[in-house]
Amino acid sequence: MLLLLALQAGTGLFANDDIYNEGPLAALVSNATSGLLTKIHKLNFNLLLAVTGIHIVAVLAYLLVKKENLIKPMISGFKELETDQASQRSRPWWLTLTLSLVTLLGCAIAVGWLVS
Repeated sequence: MLLLLALQAGTGLFANDDIYNEGPLAALVSNATSGLLTKIHKLNFNLLLAVTGIHIVAVLAYLLVKKENLIKPMISGFKELETDQASQRSRPWWLTLTLSLVTLLGCAIAVGWLVS
C-alpha cells in the first residue's frame, strides 16, 4: 500500500490532463512521458481504491472475528501488549532511534532528488 501511495505521488508530479491540471514537474518531461505517467497515475488510483477497501475489510475482520482492535493503534501508533509479549518484542531505544533517523534521512534524500 505504501509503495502504491509513493507511486501515486511520484506520477502525479509529472501528470498532465492536457486541459487544466498539470503536475508541478510536467514541463520537465516530454508530452509522451507525461501521458504515460498520467495513465499510470489514473490506473494506480483505482488500484489504491481496491487495496484500501481490502485493508478496511481486514481491519474489520480482525475486530469482529479475532476481537482485536487495530483501529486505535493504527491512529495513535501505539498498541498495548500483554507483559509476556512486551518483553519478547521490545528493542533498545537507540535501535529504534537509529532506524527512525535512517528512514528520515532516506526520505529527505528522495525528496531532494525529486525536487532538484
